[in-house]
Amino acid sequence: AGTEEVLRRVLAYLNDHYRECVTRKDIARAVGYNESYVSHLFSETMHITLPEYIHSLRIDDACRLLLETDMPISPIASQLGFASIRNFNRVFLKRTGISPRQYRNNVKK
Repeated sequence: AGTEEVLRRVLAYLNDHYRECVTRKDIARAVGYNESYVSHLFSETMHITLPEYIHSLRIDDACRLLLETDMPISPIASQLGFASIRNFNRVFLKRTGISPRQYRNNVKK
């Protein structure tokens, strides 16, 4: 498969599995290439690392859930595959500039 096809398969896999604890090894196995090749190809083409991309998918979903549901923040974090609420808060703040609670309170108004 060409690089575009490999990339398409990686993106499809990530879109289906980003809520799980996904490793580079899982991704590589799913698309049938070695880890470093997949990781390098992704970073070079997408200008973002695999973990950063997974975080962006998760945070986009978190923003949607924070606005569309009254689900508490902690279950949102674990549903989206974050190991801890602390990790979720840190990544959310880094990507959006505000905490999940601030996001829910400010954007909903």
